[in-house]
Amino acid sequence: MFAIYAFCSVDRLLGLAAAYLRLVRPKDKRMRVLNRLYAFIGWAIIALGALHMVATLRLSASTPAFRVWFFGSGIAMALVGALNLLHRAYGRSAAGLRVVCWIANIFLTLFALAAGALTGASIAEYILIVSLTGGALILSFVRFAHPAMPDV
Repeated sequence: MFAIYAFCSVDRLLGLAAAYLRLVRPKDKRMRVLNRLYAFIGWAIIALGALHMVATLRLSASTPAFRVWFFGSGIAMALVGALNLLHRAYGRSAAGLRVVCWIANIFLTLFALAAGALTGASIAEYILIVSLTGGALILSFVRFAHPAMPDV
């Protein structure tokens, strides 16, 4: 009698496990894709900030104050990218980090929109910058992009 009960319990557990895997696996794959996309965007924003800082060396015809502000903008971009990577890793457990990341992404996106409009950026530059900052903004608000999952 115990063997029949144990077999039914094991069969029931296997059925529940299979049903769980059918329900969870698509979400798990989606979460992994969004998480990797969020990591890519975070690193791309850091690279853009680094490029901004390196480009400061090429600004020979500008004033020293302009170069300082240009370099500072690169630092700000790199820090927002790093903040997004921290949010990706610890966002679910750190509410303060989540809020600060949201605010930083909102302001960086608004700044990118305004800077692109005021400086007369080309369409390609505008699309690149706004897609990076807007992507980080959108993904920072998506709940299932967190917590970070190990890259397999």
